[in-house]
Amino acid sequence: MDLFTSPSLLPGNAMLGLNGHGVVGTTTNSFFKKRNRLIVSCLGRTDEKSIVCSNEELKNARLIYAVAPAMGHNKESHPESHFRVPSIVTALQNMELTPEFRGPEIIQLKDFKPASVDDIANVHSTAYVSGLEKAMDKASQQGIIFIEGSGPTYATANTFQDSLTAAGAGLAIVDSVVEASKLNQDQTTGFALIRPPGHHAVPKGPMGFCVFGNVAIAARYAQRVHGLKRVFIIDFDVHHGNGTNDAFYEDPDIFFLSTHQNGSYPGTGKFDEIGQGDGLGATLNLPLPGGSGDIAMRTVFDEVIVPCAQRFKPDIILVSAGYDAHVLDPLASLQFTTGTYYMLASNIQQLAKDLCGGRCVFFLEGGYNLKSLSYSVADSFRAFLGEPSLASQFDNPAILYDEPLTKVKQAIQRVLKMIVNDEEEDEDCYEISVKMLFPTFNNERHLKMIANEVAVASQMSNHRNVLKLLGYCLDSDLFMAISSIFVKNYNAKLCSFYASIPTPEGETHVDTLKGVMKTCSDKYFRISMLLSRGANNNNKNFFLKNGAAVLEQTIRLFNGKSNPLRSYSSQQLNKATNNFHVSRIIHQGGGYQMYRGVLNDGEKDDCGIFVKTFSSEPFSKSGDYLEKIATEIAVASNMSNHNNVLKLLGYCLETKWPMLVYDYFPIQGDLSSFLIHTIEPPLLLPPQLPFETKLRIGIGIANAVAYLHHGHSKTFIHRDIHSGQVLLDQDYGPKLFNFYGSIPIPEGETHVDAEVFGTKGFGPPEVVTQGRYTERSDVCDFGFLFCELLTGKSCGKIFWDNINNGSRYDWNHKSKCELEAKMSLEEDEEIRCQLMECGKLVERCTNKSVEERPNMVEVAKALILIKSKNTL
Repeated sequence: MDLFTSPSLLPGNAMLGLNGHGVVGTTTNSFFKKRNRLIVSCLGRTDEKSIVCSNEELKNARLIYAVAPAMGHNKESHPESHFRVPSIVTALQNMELTPEFRGPEIIQLKDFKPASVDDIANVHSTAYVSGLEKAMDKASQQGIIFIEGSGPTYATANTFQDSLTAAGAGLAIVDSVVEASKLNQDQTTGFALIRPPGHHAVPKGPMGFCVFGNVAIAARYAQRVHGLKRVFIIDFDVHHGNGTNDAFYEDPDIFFLSTHQNGSYPGTGKFDEIGQGDGLGATLNLPLPGGSGDIAMRTVFDEVIVPCAQRFKPDIILVSAGYDAHVLDPLASLQFTTGTYYMLASNIQQLAKDLCGGRCVFFLEGGYNLKSLSYSVADSFRAFLGEPSLASQFDNPAILYDEPLTKVKQAIQRVLKMIVNDEEEDEDCYEISVKMLFPTFNNERHLKMIANEVAVASQMSNHRNVLKLLGYCLDSDLFMAISSIFVKNYNAKLCSFYASIPTPEGETHVDTLKGVMKTCSDKYFRISMLLSRGANNNNKNFFLKNGAAVLEQTIRLFNGKSNPLRSYSSQQLNKATNNFHVSRIIHQGGGYQMYRGVLNDGEKDDCGIFVKTFSSEPFSKSGDYLEKIATEIAVASNMSNHNNVLKLLGYCLETKWPMLVYDYFPIQGDLSSFLIHTIEPPLLLPPQLPFETKLRIGIGIANAVAYLHHGHSKTFIHRDIHSGQVLLDQDYGPKLFNFYGSIPIPEGETHVDAEVFGTKGFGPPEVVTQGRYTERSDVCDFGFLFCELLTGKSCGKIFWDNINNGSRYDWNHKSKCELEAKMSLEEDEEIRCQLMECGKLVERCTNKSVEERPNMVEVAKALILIKSKNTL
């Protein structure tokens, strides 16, 4: 049975030489035009950076990739097919994941230089490099040769040059990603779509389809050219990356972590291979049992990869990305899915953001079923762009079988014991230490220090010489931090990180308050005096109360993770909005107003902002008003990377209810202002949007909601999706906001029961009658919104205009009548057909049966197909 349940998105399969099982045919491809062989002496790449993009391009880029497909060999029976990279490129084009469709957010590097012999010699012996070049003369005469002693590695006259080009592509991406991180931190990820692969190539020769160690060469290059001393390499492939392993086995500054199938080629990568000499402990190998899949890899990521990376503190993360663990791949017996690779791409990207300014580059290694390879790489691209996975469209879980999770757990425990000397704990009970902060610890500065303590100590807890933070208590008048306790020996344990501050990137120091008194009491007295000049006691009390709520919600909902947020003073925001003058209001909803402002801090040019204030009368009567505002901050911060979400910049905690500050952009208004709401025809009709614009708005909203559902470790439900929650920028791009009603679905559950929340009107029947929320509750809300968008009328207007159509309360029938009337007025046949497909989608989304509704990923996918003029 084929894993992929949807029709192929690669209409050129015949061109790619695929049959239904991804077997290579004999078709030629335009990628493989004959190229002249370059003389190595002309490849004079120096240690100068090879930046082939302007700063402006790099600043806006979210993904940078390069393509080096390589003719390599054309032996049709060989799994390392020369169709691998072209099939990926075709999938990216068909899924609109290339610069021609995405503009500045994706860059394809084209004018990069091949790697120099000196670059290669930083990993491989000069004797091997020169000998390989001579061997190409033999290949030139014979057409194709088998490289003796290298495993199943073939070569042609172009292989040497192709291998230099592949390595050079990786170096160019490293250059670009590092440069982009200086311009727009945490944003840009790189992917080298290259052949031949590299992680088997040992320092003295080729091996297992690999000629040069692309990742190893890039690691040395990052150290030498960019000064990135500590390099963390993740290798997820069916086969152990023995070449990379050997290159850095004694190097403490390069951490190599490999997950691979136990017993697979080349038979290396055992548990006890953990480095030697100075590099002891900087290599970790985790052989996974056959049958391991998505659950296993998620567990490995959380329990092995993340702690190791946090302990190592890398300057850049490089990834040997092997897609041959896919359940359809012919060379393995693992059962990864497209969704597994999406998860890995998304989580590794986030790990790089958390630890090293987002500097992260993927290198293509294995993957030999062309269909699963191309879909999985394309879904990785979607992960990098913050878009929802389409794995549910491709993967068929019916062919998967139970994973050997007990063996996986045993493997994880075994490998961790090789690296970490954990303290034995009593199985029934264990001692803890409780740190209580004194009552004098009670002002704004102190609250920030408490937050510092939690944030820094939690990140440091994996180190054996740091007192491990287990949790905290915010329920008492005094903040309490809960830590482990060690009484068995005299090992040193560093603690108390409340005064820790980061050194700005690129700087060697940071300046703080000068002239601070020597004693602690004097120091805190001086800070209190400084604060009292600009804030009264009420401000301090509000700050402490609001700050505690924000901290607690961020930790509860996202384990403390948040995109960077700035703290603004009430004085700054008053000045920015002209004391919140009524002329500055750009939008208002139930219980809040949004103002346009201009911020001038005296150091930078004037900066436009939106400021959201909450009214004194709570929008929630349940007593959790502050909790909902804190939820808005926590969720909006973690959603801010998405293009179709209003970006949260920071907050002010000095007022009774926190004020939120958003990134400014010229707006056309909120979506509801483009709808007819009144029963009687209005005197002035709202602006009419072109159908293509409506589709684009619908796709953007669907992508944002899908990201809310699937882009985080927990599934969040918005609960209040309607036209008033969407702002439109000057190009009518949608920006979803207002996440104060969002709630997570508990892990392992399909729904959550909660108070009925949201704007009065039309809602999912299971919510109205039972207070039961699922992902598909938001889908139903989206269906109502999308129907409004298509018709230009609010749901209430649609209802009353069709009051005599169907039964009195059959809204689905009434909306269908409205859409049919809309279609009958449309003169363009193509748009009429698209409207028909949209009507079908609305009907599915608002189905009374929860199980019959699609999920948001399916909705987004359906809209993209409609936009591309395909039917569902």
